[in-house]
Amino acid sequence: MLRGAMIVSELRDHGVRGVCPLCGSDRTGDPLRLDVFTNLRCADCGFRYVREVLPDDRLEAFYRAGYGNERMRLGQIVNAGVNLGLFRDLLGTAARGRLIDVGTGYGFFPDAARRTLGLEVAGVELSVAEATYARDRLGLAIAPSLDAVGPGERFDIVTAFEVIEHVPEPAAFAAALAAMVRPGGYLLLATDNFESPAARALGAGFPKWIPHQHVSCFAPASLRRLIAGLDGFEVVGERSYTPWELQARRLAIALSGGRIGRFEYRYGPALERDDSGTYRLPRLRRHANRLWARLTARRGLGGAMMYALARRAA
Repeated sequence: MLRGAMIVSELRDHGVRGVCPLCGSDRTGDPLRLDVFTNLRCADCGFRYVREVLPDDRLEAFYRAGYGNERMRLGQIVNAGVNLGLFRDLLGTAARGRLIDVGTGYGFFPDAARRTLGLEVAGVELSVAEATYARDRLGLAIAPSLDAVGPGERFDIVTAFEVIEHVPEPAAFAAALAAMVRPGGYLLLATDNFESPAARALGAGFPKWIPHQHVSCFAPASLRRLIAGLDGFEVVGERSYTPWELQARRLAIALSGGRIGRFEYRYGPALERDDSGTYRLPRLRRHANRLWARLTARRGLGGAMMYALARRAA
């Protein structure tokens, strides 16, 4: 059990971001307090970010040693099916050639893309346990970091699903991904929409406010602004949808007057769930989530999950 004193000790190692990681402004407003963390909105560009973030070396160690449990493995199987469907929808016949999936976890998405689309695939993953599974069980080529990808390596498609919200410096991260895209190739970014109708309706109860991990919180405007800042790239496709689990939570709150469905973030229990939480109804969700995304995904970025496809000029 992670006790209060241990939590405080951990937080002493957090650094404080004094400026917006997208525009550099130090003007903030609309703070959202999440236990011992504060999520801020930039007063100039509107981007939301967590003020307290682990130093780079501690953050890397957190992801290398963490993750790699059964809850995450089952969740990633479900997410891979959803992501593959939206990937195929966005790219169509352009889904060919070499693909690298950054933050690939257990490697279920690139493995599915290889099997169903015939792509030549690779991945990047910090988590030692997940990277080992992807290499040993799925036979994937996995680099332990972006820096470990071969110098000058270029890919037809670079993907990063639900990764950029974990990155304290998202503009630098996006630029590093863009550098791996060959001329005429594609970059696909997927992340939560922290200004979606679901996020607004649930407020501090929106379950994706996970400030010890989700430190950079995008909305449609900020995601488009990020891509617009990449030299030679333009957005050529957008899709979004709201997972049924969020819709069900909103309905439960409405019908129960707030007695059912509420979520309250607590740092200590959140760390414990990272290590030993369970993933409910994996078989049902594997099929239901994929079907729900296929039926409800729409053009644009208005849903709770956003997918933005950008193409590099040839």
